[in-house]
Amino acid sequence: DATMVQLRKDAVALVAGKEAWPSEKQAALDAHDAAALEMQRVVVEEAVREKNRKMSLLVVRHAAEKDDLKRQYTLDMQTAGRTHSKLIADLKAGHSRELRTTKDEHTVAVEKSEQLYLDQHGEHAQNFSA
Repeated sequence: DATMVQLRKDAVALVAGKEAWPSEKQAALDAHDAAALEMQRVVVEEAVREKNRKMSLLVVRHAAEKDDLKRQYTLDMQTAGRTHSKLIADLKAGHSRELRTTKDEHTVAVEKSEQLYLDQHGEHAQNFSA
């Protein structure tokens, strides 16, 4: 009975100008299509996995680069802070030396000036300042 139905379908297809597909051919075609779809699905899944793996690697690499940049920035800021502190200390030390030198020069100049005054005005100036 099923064979008769298939034969009728084949006959109608022949009359309509189409090739008749016996059920074995259709089953083979369906199996081939199913296999092709499965293969396509596997390829797409593999492509998605590969894309996700690459994205994960990029995220990890980005995080590592970001950490490296933060670490380098911190080191640079620490170096700049130390350099700044050393410059301030050097400036203060230099300023202190200059003040001491100026004070010493002033003291010497005052002593010379007093001695010159005493030399010029003699004993009268000594009596006056005493």
